Amino acid sequence: RHAETAARSRETVLGMLSMLCADAENLDYDGIDQIMQMLEGYAYEETLQVRIDQLAASVRNLDLDTSIAICEQMKDILEKGKAAT
Repeated sequence: RHAETAARSRETVLGMLSMLCADAENLDYDGIDQIMQMLEGYAYEETLQVRIDQLAASVRNLDLDTSIAICEQMKDILEKGKAAT
């Protein structure tokens, strides 16, 4: 049951990261802010929490290139299943 919930959470976070990347590429600041708030509502293991903190800082600083790079790193980690939400 826990593994099923973790997998669903991982898929949800992956989807939000993809949307955040797309919004950053389209300069949709409202969309970026909304997704960032949702992402910050999850609990992450340390590997991902560090990146969430970095992502939040880059979003606040409007450093969208860095935001996209961090999103891609997080997606890679989640897709390989090395980290769980």
